[in-house]
Amino acid sequence: MNEPAPKDSSSQADPAGEEVEVPQWISDLVPVAERARPIFLGELVYLVAALVLLALTWDADPLRLGLPQVILLALVGYAYALRRGGVRRRLGSERDETSPAALRAGAYTTMLVLVADLVCSALGLAVWAMGALRGSERPLLAGALAAAVAMTTALTGVLACEVPPTAPRWLAPVAQLTGLLAVVCLTLAVLGAPTMNPWWWVLALAVTADLLGVLAIRAGRRKDRATRA
Repeated sequence: MNEPAPKDSSSQADPAGEEVEVPQWISDLVPVAERARPIFLGELVYLVAALVLLALTWDADPLRLGLPQVILLALVGYAYALRRGGVRRRLGSERDETSPAALRAGAYTTMLVLVADLVCSALGLAVWAMGALRGSERPLLAGALAAAVAMTTALTGVLACEVPPTAPRWLAPVAQLTGLLAVVCLTLAVLGAPTMNPWWWVLALAVTADLLGVLAIRAGRRKDRATRA
């Protein structure tokens, strides 16, 4: 006696005869990933150049992190925001398939934040590996500090690019430069204080970067909605 073949649950329709609605954020994953991939690959060129300069001027010891090295780490994030912020402003005024208008409001800014996280995390891992190979006493701290400095500067710049269209044109670049100088000066001050544990500064930068990322995504969502209205 032949037994009935088991039913394929993946091909069953909804008992109510209605189509299952896919959440919007899932629908945005594919176009966001398509835009994120070339941006991330393009940033790798600048990342490698920064790592070469760091390898020539620094032994990945956080206690010997000087002004040139801190500026170089911060410039990784600052330059990212300058390049991608310019693209963000240009695409924001376009209405084609490559524009953020083709995505859900705030999706493009979310992509910029995620790519910044990937780039700065890769920077931190590379610095950690460099310190471990060179026998640094605190390679993990060096990598965490490098990633935190670059990430905070990058997200400060991304947030500055999401200023309202009615804001003065000088506001975004001034905010980006202010963020760069603040991160550099405070990092040098913390590393120069003998009673301050650098890990607390890494934690403070990480929390600040998370807050800046959330604010940037919200500002980007408001800006996209205002542009489309």
